[in-house]
Amino acid sequence: MPLNSRDLALEVEIALPAAAGSVTSPSIELHGGDDRSDFTKLCELVVELPAFTTAELPDGNVVSVDLIHSDNADLSGAETLYSGVPLVTGANGTGALATKKHCRFPLAVKAYVGIAVTTDAAVDVSAKKATAYLVA
Repeated sequence: MPLNSRDLALEVEIALPAAAGSVTSPSIELHGGDDRSDFTKLCELVVELPAFTTAELPDGNVVSVDLIHSDNADLSGAETLYSGVPLVTGANGTGALATKKHCRFPLAVKAYVGIAVTTDAAVDVSAKKATAYLVA
């Protein structure tokens, strides 16, 4: 059964890059450095990307989201937990559909998590937003 209880205080939203490049979200605190493995093993981070038109994501261009974690609330020194979750590619002259991925945390997850969004498209997609939130 999928997890679906959502706490809006544990949600981040980030505008996508205005050109080819990367942006990092604010952090979500999973635990204050205490061992909260019982909590984190019962949670998932849901990552959502919006749909893209062909003008926003031309054929062959990619928007990718990495799940990152850090001991620091500002995500400095962040390490990548999972790459390309989700990853969308413009194809067949249709852009890309909206997508949503659920990610479980390893027991050794650090206190703060976030997402890093990267695009290689040289167009402004900053009006679009990626969203990440915890469900339990």
